[in-house]
Amino acid sequence: MRRHIATITQELLHEVQARSRGWATSVRLNLLRLLLTLSRDWMPLRPDPDVPVVDPHYLSRIMPALTLVHTDPGLRIPAAQAAAACRLSRAQFNRIFSHAMGLSFSRFSLRARLALTAHLLLATDLPTQSIAHQAGFTDASHLHRTFLQHYGCTPGRYRERGGHALPH
Repeated sequence: MRRHIATITQELLHEVQARSRGWATSVRLNLLRLLLTLSRDWMPLRPDPDVPVVDPHYLSRIMPALTLVHTDPGLRIPAAQAAAACRLSRAQFNRIFSHAMGLSFSRFSLRARLALTAHLLLATDLPTQSIAHQAGFTDASHLHRTFLQHYGCTPGRYRERGGHALPH
């Protein structure tokens, strides 16, 4: 099957590059061939017994907290505020959030702030201190330590490498 898919993708690439007469139709037909090939051999993944199945009800309960984080990822949102937005007690919120997302709210929020940091490092020329402030870190050294722990390289190195973090 891999060889067949590789052949189809090579034909697609050739058609797109050559752009000879009827190339768009050929591309559409090759895409359909590719989809047909994949659908014939597709087998749904068996659920991993170690990975809990998340009840959509849990996700709907924590959606206000997710919205808070994604609306302004640089804002440090206390778990109590997120719980209040979800109209849950803090203990209930922490339990439901951890069950639904597989990590605590504070860890989720930190990851959102680190993602914002990575984006700002690549999309702007702002100094690290400014980025630290915008991403909700106390100062550049706090950002530096946390970024290094998460990405395996310093913010400056991440920027130099164009977003390619070191493996850790």
